[in-house]
Amino acid sequence: MAGCCGLTTRPGGNSKSTASRSPEFTGIVGSITASTAALAAAEGFTDLLARLENDEDASVRAATSAAQSEAPPPAPEKDPAHDALHAVQAAIFGLTDAELAEHIGVPESQAFALAAQLVAQGRLTRRGKRLVSAQGGAA
Repeated sequence: MAGCCGLTTRPGGNSKSTASRSPEFTGIVGSITASTAALAAAEGFTDLLARLENDEDASVRAATSAAQSEAPPPAPEKDPAHDALHAVQAAIFGLTDAELAEHIGVPESQAFALAAQLVAQGRLTRRGKRLVSAQGGAA
């Protein structure tokens, strides 16, 4: 772990001091290692994971392996057009541009531009001020 963190050893010695051999210190390092590995796995920090996987300490390698197997899959990229279509189709009477912005969590100007694009593509249509599915899902 010392090598992974960029700590160097002193000439003629090693990076583990007397304090680092104490059970309290070992427990703290183990917790930090597990947390670091879990965070690195969850955030996709492959360079840090590679360094942890190659650490000389078996407990660091084990914590890294466990963190990688337990890490949730990466979140899919957000697709505003898909979210907009889904929100409009789910609304019984359609949505206004402001309601669409609120549903998909974007500024109203961005929702207006997205709605105009989806209407131009024929994926949505307007019934007055409301956006509805072009397939006739809302009236």
